[in-house]
Amino acid sequence: MNSAVIRPRASDEHRSRLLDGLAQALESKDYRDMTVADIVQAARVSKRTFYEQFEAKEDCLLALCERTAEQALLLIAAHYDPTQAWQDQVRKVIGAYFEQLQAQPVLVRTLFIEILSLGQRGLAVRRGINQRFAEFLCAQVELERARGVNKRPLHPQVAMAIVGGFQELVLQAVEENRVDRMSELTDSAYELVHAVLCNLMVE
Repeated sequence: MNSAVIRPRASDEHRSRLLDGLAQALESKDYRDMTVADIVQAARVSKRTFYEQFEAKEDCLLALCERTAEQALLLIAAHYDPTQAWQDQVRKVIGAYFEQLQAQPVLVRTLFIEILSLGQRGLAVRRGINQRFAEFLCAQVELERARGVNKRPLHPQVAMAIVGGFQELVLQAVEENRVDRMSELTDSAYELVHAVLCNLMVE
């Protein structure tokens, strides 16, 4: 049996370090004032390494947005148990999501605000992220239907509307400087999801 450890490729490791470096640099400097030099200094790599991975700091920010969204989806999936009552599961998952955002206030402000300044590329990344969250919601409803729950499918546009509602709650919290109290959004977000999912039940 081959017991050799599979190590990540150097390019993957460098990319991860650069994303970590950007997140770290954001703790001490506003993104708009940041330079590539700030990112590579925090990541402890060379500028050459940066440009092997990204063309500009905007590309690094977009990649960080996508990685953060992927981490959020993994967190949600880890907290969701489709064998349990969906009401309890939804509240638990929503609470975990907002607690994760609350734990990284600087990153949240940057990802939810600065991405909007990147034009069509930023909008495309945000839409792609929203699409993945919406697909996750639809998939959970389908899992329940597969177990025999008498429920109509969740329409993709309705799922996207739920995701959009979550985003607006987060943006409002950011604008009102309430990122450190993001968990307070759990009840409102739960009411939204609960109302939609209850409406799917077939009498």
